[in-house]
Amino acid sequence: QKLLEVQEPFLEKVPGRRRHLNLVIFLDQFEEFFIVYRNRPELRREFIEQVARIKYDDRLPVYLVLSLREDYLAHLHEFRSAIPSIFQNNANIRLESFDENAGRRAMEKPLEKVGWRMAPALAETLVKDLNKEGTGIEPIKLQMVCGALWELHSTQPGEISLITYEVLGGAETIIRRFIAMRLEIFPRSLRRLLVRVCEALKTPDNTKRYRSVEDLQTQLNIKRPWRLMMVLELLVYLQLLRKEERGGTQWYEFKHDYVAKELSQWIQDRKERTRRRRLWYAGLPGLILFLALFIYLFISYNTFYAGFNIPSHENQSEEIIITRGFPFSDQVISTGLFISDVKGHENKRKLKEKFKISFWDRDS
Repeated sequence: QKLLEVQEPFLEKVPGRRRHLNLVIFLDQFEEFFIVYRNRPELRREFIEQVARIKYDDRLPVYLVLSLREDYLAHLHEFRSAIPSIFQNNANIRLESFDENAGRRAMEKPLEKVGWRMAPALAETLVKDLNKEGTGIEPIKLQMVCGALWELHSTQPGEISLITYEVLGGAETIIRRFIAMRLEIFPRSLRRLLVRVCEALKTPDNTKRYRSVEDLQTQLNIKRPWRLMMVLELLVYLQLLRKEERGGTQWYEFKHDYVAKELSQWIQDRKERTRRRRLWYAGLPGLILFLALFIYLFISYNTFYAGFNIPSHENQSEEIIITRGFPFSDQVISTGLFISDVKGHENKRKLKEKFKISFWDRDS
């Protein structure tokens, strides 16, 4: 952004005694240029003009290397009018995945530096598991698997064995659970803020975005900065974020676009679980009411009353039988009540009339 603000490229001021040196400037994550300045075409044009001046000024032994995601390569078409050679064959290099030999070196050489080694059987199994489709080994996946193996290693220098790899469930399981395993330790009280921070640290295309802590605090309207710092530092500790001190300010970004993509999926899954849980809570009262009504109707339907006159009893001329049937279990429960049992009861007449009702007694 500072390059856009100056009138003359600062490179013209390089002392003459150093002009014989070549200066190479790497602009990493250059897709951010098209994302951040999406609605500022005038700033993009100004930057492109300055890049063209650097390229075509023979007095400047300066080279610019733009590193960007492959799906943003077509956006470099904006440079074409100022730099027609932008798409020449030798001007573009595509970073390929590791082949199996390069994958082995990436696994084994760092371990050798600290006095460890990877068991040959593990190295062979790992490169084959990560290259099942035959298209090469993605560095980020190799990094995740090797990181998980290293976290599980013993404290004494030695060998990382195939058993350790099998305990973790293999490459696919490690990669699939990479995000979830780390986020499980997050306190529930911070998870809502965690989701907001993760959404602010990624672009609409689910790629990583470089943000300062002040930007995050302003955008998210954080009232308690210590909570934001707790989330950020915990993400750094979990190796999901990279922190950089620049100009007295702390800047954060995801360690890889893959992490941003997986976290985006984790956020969507969490929102879906929350939505289902809210629907369940909202429908719970209705479900309870339905079950209560069902039980009431079930018992009512399977209950019938019958009245019997028994002349042989002097004082008990009528016996009332209450029967409840449960067809699914072939059980019948019957109870008897005599008129004398309710003698003197203020609702004697009502009880008598009620118990004489036998509309459901269809089988007796």
